[in-house]
Amino acid sequence: MKKYILLCLLLASVGVNALGQVRLGLRGGAVTSVYQFEEEMIDGLLVRPVSGSQMGYQLGLVLRLTVPNLIHIQPEINVSSRDYDFTIDGPDGIYPRGRVAVKRLEMPVTAGVNLGPLRLFAGPVFILSQSQETNLKNMYGLDVAFDDSDVALVAGIGLDAKQFFVDIRYTTFRDNPTALYSRYNQTQSVRTTKDFTVQYSVGFFF
Repeated sequence: MKKYILLCLLLASVGVNALGQVRLGLRGGAVTSVYQFEEEMIDGLLVRPVSGSQMGYQLGLVLRLTVPNLIHIQPEINVSSRDYDFTIDGPDGIYPRGRVAVKRLEMPVTAGVNLGPLRLFAGPVFILSQSQETNLKNMYGLDVAFDDSDVALVAGIGLDAKQFFVDIRYTTFRDNPTALYSRYNQTQSVRTTKDFTVQYSVGFFF
């Protein structure tokens, strides 16, 4: 599927390049995320997500294909960092907080309209790969596997000022995603009730 996506992007870039403007740039900024699910008992441990938002970051390479005064298409390659925090209750009481730190390589492909310096845009976000570090395995024997086949949806608003730009984006999933929580002999699929991020970024074009 990813090969077809890249082929479509190549064809789109050729078409737009013939009609409009192609610009390459960099962007980066802060990410706040919310991850919630109903508390689950997993092999004797009561697992709950920490309420409130978590902080992360995002860095990316931007290719903007613009038909002047009309529309733009913007594929990106982003590295995104996000933390998931949990409280763990066991037979001996409340244990120290657990954390999964996830880094993802993502490819958003957005399309939008240009309203002077203002942009409105939306599109899918494909997860190309992900890695994680956690203290849950060593402390509690607990593994968490997030589904990297999920496709997220992003919508946002941006403002351009010459070669610089700022964006505010909201990203969520089409359906409430699931993750596999495993501890020793028990594996449980847990579906989220909330899973979204808000991104605040600045960038520039070369």
